[in-house]
Amino acid sequence: MNTSPVQKNDNISKIRITDYCSESIQEYSVNRLNELTSIKDGYIRWIDIDNGVDKELRNQLENIYNIHPVVLSSILEKNKRPKLEDYEDYLFVNATMIHRNNDTLVTEALNIIIKDNYVISIGNMDGDVFDDLRKRIRTLGSHIRKSGTDYLLYSILDSITDVYFDLLYDLEEKIDKLEEEIIKNSSNDILAKIRELKNDILSISKSIIPLKESRSLLISEPSQYITDTTLPYMKDVYNHMTEAIEMVENCREMVVELMELFYTTASNNLNKIIKVLTIISTIFIPLTFIVGLYGMNFKYMPEFGFKWSYPILWVIMLSVTAFMVLYFKKKKWF
Repeated sequence: MNTSPVQKNDNISKIRITDYCSESIQEYSVNRLNELTSIKDGYIRWIDIDNGVDKELRNQLENIYNIHPVVLSSILEKNKRPKLEDYEDYLFVNATMIHRNNDTLVTEALNIIIKDNYVISIGNMDGDVFDDLRKRIRTLGSHIRKSGTDYLLYSILDSITDVYFDLLYDLEEKIDKLEEEIIKNSSNDILAKIRELKNDILSISKSIIPLKESRSLLISEPSQYITDTTLPYMKDVYNHMTEAIEMVENCREMVVELMELFYTTASNNLNKIIKVLTIISTIFIPLTFIVGLYGMNFKYMPEFGFKWSYPILWVIMLSVTAFMVLYFKKKKWF
């Protein structure tokens, strides 16, 4: 799924409006919610707000759409668990939207308010993962154009879930590539990549497990804003999240195995180095003995008076070295 680029939050809320029915669609932007006219009969209105809400926009949500102050306070919270709350006048859903921006995993809280004829989605950053959803809405004759706000809610949640799968497939591919790199070279750079993968998996896990719990509540305690027609789709999202959680656990196990492979490979490489150094040291032990013996300052040493004693000593040392090397190879010590 394609994602829109995420930019730095400039504290200016961006409001995108999509009014649609089975026969027509209108997309436009407004600066404030009080600029909106009433919804035409038979139309669904999707109010998509990026970059969070400021004080003025918060007041408009409270006064125009009668959003409870507790819900507005929850919207302003940045680090909160996904949840679902069914109020008398609307359904409030909090989810976590994850996508990549320049190879960095971006986690964004998404707040959704659903009523009879409108859906309000509020994100904390500029950009989202709903490009494909908007294309479906623009397509004449699509199922979403013939459905209500509950199906739009399902489509939003389904788009978020699809991105989870995209990220997890990408993580599995990276794990496979890292496994090949580790076998070739277990450097500290690879260890840093493994830790990065571990952090990404942890971020996805923290987001999707609570999200699954809130969807479970939506199924076990149906809301008046979710029709019987759309409920099977909600169950389908729940099943997809269950599959995604299984993939998360599988990725976590693969990273653990990757870490074990890294340390095993590093240990084997170290053992090879130690083996080579040990062999070199062992070869030089007899040579050091010979050199030490003939380096002693004794007045009477018979070999000193022999004309060929120096070259004969070299032949002896080279012969000892060759013998030890051949012996080590025969034993397959290197």
